[in-house]
Amino acid sequence: MKNVRHIIWDFNGTLLDDVDLCVTTMNTLLIEYELPKLDVNRYKDIFQFPVKEYYRTLGFNFEADPFEKLAVEYLSIYNQEVTKCQLYQGVIEALTLNRTLGIKQYILSAFEHDELINVLHKLDIIDFFDDVAGLDNQHAASKTAQGHRLMQRHQLSTDGTVMIGDTHHDLEVANELNIDCLLIDHGHQSRRRLDALHPWVTTHFRDIPEQLSALKALNTVS
Repeated sequence: MKNVRHIIWDFNGTLLDDVDLCVTTMNTLLIEYELPKLDVNRYKDIFQFPVKEYYRTLGFNFEADPFEKLAVEYLSIYNQEVTKCQLYQGVIEALTLNRTLGIKQYILSAFEHDELINVLHKLDIIDFFDDVAGLDNQHAASKTAQGHRLMQRHQLSTDGTVMIGDTHHDLEVANELNIDCLLIDHGHQSRRRLDALHPWVTTHFRDIPEQLSALKALNTVS
């Protein structure tokens, strides 16, 4: 992976397979509030950032039930179960290869920071990362400010850094940070949506080195 010195990973939906948990957790709320349930396909077609808009699409009435209250209810269920989620196949191999190549790795996530650290310890992968940046609230807001702080804290060069994520928001953050982005299609948004946004979308972790090399080579030439 020539010219890649730093990888900023998203976590949920990129490294951690929590899609089914997100659907079942939201369905618990939807049943409680007498709203139509979700399936995985619809979830991947409507999930978005800011997450408040996703809740609005599902039909929640924020005048009767403020988003902040709904978010706390959601996370009280999700956080009880998230440590049962597994990493996607190929994650350990990818992280190990990057470490062998001397590539520094970081996590930038909309997951609340303390919960994120807890899950990384449970999965026994925290030592792969030079820094972990979760959010300091429970409302899954923008990761852009944290991303800027992460870049500044480690003096990361924009040309040597790439972000890998699974949603439009990861691409938005990468654009704000002025770094390259590779999206992976097994997470929280459908391949159709990702392809409509970005030419660099992959399916398997084993293909990431080739994809990143091609991405960097193209951008170096251009």
